[in-house]
Amino acid sequence: LLPASLGLYILLYKRSLFLDRYLYYAILLCLLVFVPVLYWNYQHDFISFKFQLGHGIAEEKLFRPEYFFKFTGEQLVIFHPFYLLPLLYFIVKDREIFSRKKIFLLLPFLLTLGLFVYFSAFKKANTQWAVPAYLSASILLGYYLAQRRTMKLIVAAGIFSALALLLVKTPMGEVIPAIKNFKARAVKINNFHEEIEALDININQYNYIIIDDYHGTDVAHYYNKYDNIIVLAPARFSNFNIWRYEDLGIPMESPLGTLPKLGKSLYIGISDKHVYELNQLFGNSKMLMSEKKTIGSRDMMLYYVEYHN
Repeated sequence: LLPASLGLYILLYKRSLFLDRYLYYAILLCLLVFVPVLYWNYQHDFISFKFQLGHGIAEEKLFRPEYFFKFTGEQLVIFHPFYLLPLLYFIVKDREIFSRKKIFLLLPFLLTLGLFVYFSAFKKANTQWAVPAYLSASILLGYYLAQRRTMKLIVAAGIFSALALLLVKTPMGEVIPAIKNFKARAVKINNFHEEIEALDININQYNYIIIDDYHGTDVAHYYNKYDNIIVLAPARFSNFNIWRYEDLGIPMESPLGTLPKLGKSLYIGISDKHVYELNQLFGNSKMLMSEKKTIGSRDMMLYYVEYHN
């Protein structure tokens, strides 16, 4: 999106650059730098491009207000409510906003943020996707703050940030359920570190590791095992969904409904439903661990179940 913003700026304000050979030298240099990425994707069936196109854009344009308002609210938090809202106000009130220097900063901000806000209206979008928009927005905001001498706004933003950090970084925040859950990060395997160490599992004896969804890839990181991983939930499109389809013929759009030949496998997850479904598919199982803990305000179960077929 940033190159697209630059191209749009040149088209609108600097068309003479299209006659400058150095522009094409720069484009060629960028392509040369990008060649290793293209080559790696060529070797891996363009997995990065499939992932980016598949997990962010909804095929069915059905408005989802819960996704839209969640994403827009998160943008207020990530850039700062005392900065993002005033920035939008300054832009609207600026009579010279379409000057060359300002539009150069405005285009990447609005194009990137606007596009992801649009996507979030139809499909769940991650907070950090719009972060590149704030690179140029920060410069533009700095200009407005300096011009308008809004010291009170800066002080208020600083106080707000200090209070937020105090709540997140100290036990004071644990009285607020949302912050308590944020700090706990319930899906993290490290919450069950002692129980897992007591199992003393040799992970290399298993042909496949089965996990709930792509968030469970911290399991792979924990055991330093990055291949032969089966992700059960298809809700979050990822490279794991693509690989399970290519390697095992399991459709990306549906849960595990049929059972390919997996050999000896180990399920590590927190889903009662997945344990039940796997028991039905495999027909036999060995429960290695079933441990309950209160993480944040949630009661969580972690299962280690061994399967073989």
